[in-house]
Amino acid sequence: MEWINFEDMPDFIAEIESILEREGLSVSEEEVWEVARVFPCVPLFQNIYIELVFMRLESLCESYNLSCNYQVNCLASSFSIEGEEFYTKYDYYDRIRESA
Repeated sequence: MEWINFEDMPDFIAEIESILEREGLSVSEEEVWEVARVFPCVPLFQNIYIELVFMRLESLCESYNLSCNYQVNCLASSFSIEGEEFYTKYDYYDRIRESA
C-alpha cells in the first residue's frame, strides 16, 4: 500500500505484520478504504491501517485467551498483551507460551 506513509508508523507495526503474515492474515487496501469512506472528511489513513492491524492481533490474542488493550492516535499508538507493552513479535510469542 504505497499510498500509506509507513515512515509515520510505530516501529512495532512491522513486527505485528510479521505475526499476521505467519498466520495468513493481512489488512487490505480495500478494508482501509471501506473504513475511510465512513468519515465526513479525509481521515488519517495510517491510523485506520494501524487500527485494523491491531484488531487482527487482538483476535489472535483472544484465540489464546489473552487479554489485550490498544490505543491508536497520530502521536503514540500502543498495544499491550496481558498488561505488558508490545514491542517485538517475541513479546507476543512469549505471552502465548506463558499462557499454555
